[in-house]
Amino acid sequence: MAHSVNLSVADPRIPRFQGGDETVLGELYDEHADHVFSLALRILGDRSEAEDVLQETWIQAWAKRSEYRPEQASFAGWITMLARSRALDRVRRRSARVKKEAEVGLEEPTRSSPPLAEWGLLADKLRAEVASLEPQQRTALELAYWGGLSHSKISEEMGQPLGTVKTWVRSGILRLRDRVVKERTS
Repeated sequence: MAHSVNLSVADPRIPRFQGGDETVLGELYDEHADHVFSLALRILGDRSEAEDVLQETWIQAWAKRSEYRPEQASFAGWITMLARSRALDRVRRRSARVKKEAEVGLEEPTRSSPPLAEWGLLADKLRAEVASLEPQQRTALELAYWGGLSHSKISEEMGQPLGTVKTWVRSGILRLRDRVVKERTS
């Protein structure tokens, strides 16, 4: 049975944010910037690039604020998706650059090149698999793993019982593991 996100916990600042209120942008930034930065740092492993992703994410959020739909995801979930997407784009660009340099002989492939290229392919596969999850399950996983939130915080954010959130996260992980392992062995 599909569950829906409880809209009764919607942030009352969102309409003002969508309307261009820069004060609310500052409040949301103060509330979520550490989380966005830590997510980018975990994905990229580079502080400077994570800082760039932090800035790019908030610029993109501001530019696309009218496209945000609170009925589809919490603000934390939405900003997490934007940040994750920006960070993974950088990983893919890095991987493509290393591959291109190796192909044209600009630089000897290093011991770290193949794992980085494989990481890019795995990240693409994982991203596609995450996108195929049910929206609530996807949001719960994103908040837990890319957002760094505890199950309790996710429960509050989504307005759902803690047990439901734990089930979504666990079943999502198992589904992703099964699909990725199945593909790698076939």
